Amino acid sequence: MFSVSVLCLIAFVFAYRYQRRINIQNTQKQELEANLLNEQIHFLRYKIEHLLTDNKMRTNFNEELAQRIRTLHKSENSMLLVDEYKSILMQLKNQVQAEKRLDNITDNLHKMENSIELKLKKDFPLLTKSEREICHLIYLNLSTKEIMNARNMTLPSIKSIRYRIRKKLVVPKGDELEFFIKQLFNEKAN
Repeated sequence: MFSVSVLCLIAFVFAYRYQRRINIQNTQKQELEANLLNEQIHFLRYKIEHLLTDNKMRTNFNEELAQRIRTLHKSENSMLLVDEYKSILMQLKNQVQAEKRLDNITDNLHKMENSIELKLKKDFPLLTKSEREICHLIYLNLSTKEIMNARNMTLPSIKSIRYRIRKKLVVPKGDELEFFIKQLFNEKAN
């Protein structure tokens, strides 16, 4: 009877420890998922702020042109009208060309982002999406401070992610992470 009681007690202790370990792992998993969602929200907020700023600049440009056209409409000097309209048309043409160049740059950046993302996913499947994004920002020569601002994260968070990236990429001690990542992608490109 004593042996059975001891065995039951031991089984209970093991079951309790196992359940506790499972609960801790689930809690850690939920925390990681929450952190990932927060990082995604911060990144989306950054993108939205960037779009709003871009939209504000375009709106200001359009309002300025509209004001110039209203002023010209009141003018009676035909030579001034022709010159000013030519100037406005040239500004609009330059604006369209600049936006086309920016669109091309953006398209190329998206292609590059996708290729880097695919390489990291394929070669280093243990990296999280957030870690892959940080790798990409490092590849683009962003400093830790710039990454903090872009991702709206704290310095300890960035340092923690960089540490995990170093471990998952197996960066040799003494090697700089930035150099290692650049070398990694330059080798893949060749």
